[in-house]
Amino acid sequence: MVVVVGTSFRVYPFAGLLAYANPAARLMAVNLTAIPVPSQVEQIVGDAGQFFEELTVKSASK
Repeated sequence: MVVVVGTSFRVYPFAGLLAYANPAARLMAVNLTAIPVPSQVEQIVGDAGQFFEELTVKSASK
């Protein structure tokens, strides 16, 4: 999972960050307002602090 917070994806180095993500990774952007995001990015509009407070991570079964 890659979570990018508070970026427009227009300013480097964050604009190029997604090019390095594992193709199988879940990609999320958290911003206070909606922005144009690449199609593979799930956009969360809201407060990043609240997002991380509510985030739960499940371990993968082996």
